[in-house]
Amino acid sequence: MADSKRQQLIDAIDARFKTIKTTNGYETELGNNVFAWRSSPIEAAELPCLLYRDTNETIELTIGAHIHTLTIETEIITSGGTAIKDIRKMLADIIKCIGADLTWGGIAEDTLPVAGEDIKIEQQENIITGAKLSFAAQYVTEPFNPYQ
Repeated sequence: MADSKRQQLIDAIDARFKTIKTTNGYETELGNNVFAWRSSPIEAAELPCLLYRDTNETIELTIGAHIHTLTIETEIITSGGTAIKDIRKMLADIIKCIGADLTWGGIAEDTLPVAGEDIKIEQQENIITGAKLSFAAQYVTEPFNPYQ
């Protein structure tokens, strides 16, 4: 059976995030460690990493269609003395990546910013820096048919 449009969209987002590499014109190698809905602890060897989750979806009912607005939350985690400078580059890379095609290969109608960037720093044995960025992708299905 075919995947739902939501799953197709998530697959497209995952594939695009994994292209965040210097060989593709980005400033970082964030695409090397991309995880959807990661629940296990992050190992030091997996840093820096990009975590993302599809968290909330609203549906606008129209005649002959449902307009879905799916919120995607991204989180970056990195460590080291230059972590804050690196995290800003990674945030810029994510924004550039999202903006490369706002329709995600024709699956979505549009992509919108939801929340600005939020950067946090923790220092215990090592400096750990994290940042969050949210966006929403809008896509259309037939009424009560998530596959069309």
